Amino acid sequence: MLKFADQRIAILQEGKTCVKAAKKDDDLNACREKFMAEMKKRRTEMKQKREMMDSPQGGMGGSK
Repeated sequence: MLKFADQRIAILQEGKTCVKAAKKDDDLNACREKFMAEMKKRRTEMKQKREMMDSPQGGMGGSK
């Protein structure tokens, strides 16, 4: 959980820096697109990790 939180904080900091540097609406839109893409990537990674943990071959052999 801490690793995920640290990654999210880093993404938010990058987004904040991007927004501060934006000079026009197109720049802000680019910041938003980058932020959304990065968060989607992180969500996908977390989902894949959860699925691996829940599968019988994934280690914990969790049941649903």
